[in-house]
Amino acid sequence: MELPIFQDNLKSSGGWAERVARGRTGWDRWLEIPGGLEARDQRVQQIELRAMHGWAALAEEEEAFRRDPDRLREITARLREWAREPGKVFGAEQLLEVYRQGEDRQTDLPLWRTGPPPLLSPLHDPVPAALLPRMVDLAFDWFTAEGFEEMHPLEQATVVFLRLLDLHPFESPVRMKRTALLAAGFYTQRAGLPPLIVDLGEPEVSTRFDQALEAAFRMLTQPLIEFFTEATLRTTAEAGEPESV
Repeated sequence: MELPIFQDNLKSSGGWAERVARGRTGWDRWLEIPGGLEARDQRVQQIELRAMHGWAALAEEEEAFRRDPDRLREITARLREWAREPGKVFGAEQLLEVYRQGEDRQTDLPLWRTGPPPLLSPLHDPVPAALLPRMVDLAFDWFTAEGFEEMHPLEQATVVFLRLLDLHPFESPVRMKRTALLAAGFYTQRAGLPPLIVDLGEPEVSTRFDQALEAAFRMLTQPLIEFFTEATLRTTAEAGEPESV
């Protein structure tokens, strides 16, 4: 089974992968001390909460997360649990659960968009709303393919993030991007790396993120891999090493 769009351009240069390998040395040392994993998780969660405030500032509908940060704590904790569960597969059910954490309304109904979404690029061509459930299922089937499993975790996360944005299964562009980022972070975390954390409250980060996305929709995915590499290294650096506790 072929992987979704962008696969042909996901060619490892090697340099960024080596940087990630070097950068995780201190990150992995947390696992060598009693209680280290829990302590590292607490540090990472604080980084995630701070970053999500930057996302919250982008849209009025994000007020729910500003009022109730426990929602974000809950879903990021769930994602960590899922990623550490042997053989766990992320699918449409988990995607909906992540998205529901930002909902004020209580409903058991699917939250798929019901009409055309705002286009994220002149080359963005999302599927009709009626096809979304089937296409989302197919996407997550692709994410279990042999070729996908052979990719570096950051490449996997990039494919997942971009495919979800391409499908755009939810209405809000801001929450769609955030949900896709959280979902993509499942694939880095199951490999022992940090979740993908992007603080859009920082203008330089937001600008680079937009530029990387625009390039990705033109089939140039390497800038986004490099961007996610920098985000990963920033998280490992901010989390620190056990001696700095």
